[in-house]
Amino acid sequence: MKCNISRRVFLKGAGVAALAVASSAMLSGCSGDAVEEVVKKDVTVFFIYGGVKQNKTATVKVLKTDTTFNTALITPDKLPEGFKVAKQGEVAISADNTAEVEITVGTATKIVEVRFFVGQQQLPKTGTAEVAADATVVNASEIKMPDDYARMYEITNGQPAIGTDQDGKLYTVAILAAKEMTFSVQYKLDGTLLLVGTYDGLSNITTVSKKDLKEENLKYLEEKGYEPAGDGTVNGDVVTVKLQKIMGNVKVIYKYKNRTVDDTKSLELWIKDTKVTGETLKKQAPLDFPTSLRYTIDEGLFDVIWTGNSGVVNATVSSRF
Repeated sequence: MKCNISRRVFLKGAGVAALAVASSAMLSGCSGDAVEEVVKKDVTVFFIYGGVKQNKTATVKVLKTDTTFNTALITPDKLPEGFKVAKQGEVAISADNTAEVEITVGTATKIVEVRFFVGQQQLPKTGTAEVAADATVVNASEIKMPDDYARMYEITNGQPAIGTDQDGKLYTVAILAAKEMTFSVQYKLDGTLLLVGTYDGLSNITTVSKKDLKEENLKYLEEKGYEPAGDGTVNGDVVTVKLQKIMGNVKVIYKYKNRTVDDTKSLELWIKDTKVTGETLKKQAPLDFPTSLRYTIDEGLFDVIWTGNSGVVNATVSSRF
């Protein structure tokens, strides 16, 4: 099964991504100085190499309430020449609005936040990409996706542009499409696992139609007397299919000393039932009145003779007198 994306849908999604980058970049210039004074604070960053504090410092702006900041705010031009951040991530801010960041020798890079879209909907989780300091785009291969996203989706825009949001954070937009994957299919009867199969489909499905399940699995179950009770439900990479017994219609003929004593009755039995008790017949195919006044159904067991999904039971009765 292939994941087909029309040119119209792809271009529409790419347009959303470009608009998101462009509009956020414009918004970064819309904050007035007075507003920034109220909500932002400057944090002085000291760089540590080999346990020694370097002469060069940097300044980053964060919300006044922030107690940490992400090293993605340290752009390459703020680093000492020939160095890069040793470990990307959150850094604690001291009470005096200073922070210390470990650096190491190497080509300067920058961390870009990756925001994921499926169509026009933004997904809640984000990813990252570490790119060269002068990069203006991100290659799809550089993007680290959350594990569950990586399992379900593939990136369709190969080199999304890098923008800057109103908080000065570098980011890009990745357009995702569901990818084909193999699901494990568990066939269960009243919670008991009877068979495990597979199903190939798009990762974002929530149900699997019972008519789309593999024919060889359905045939095997039918031979055992079972069939799907409905469509399969998807949870992660597992499809659960609830089973039910295949029932057949059975005619019951009651005889007393080889003489039929009542009209033919009918009941439903599982097609794998080869015997039926008199107790079952009393409950599901009782004698009519007034025959029931003269006869009682014997205890059985009685043979069920099947032809396909139809069967016949020759049952005996005893006289009450």
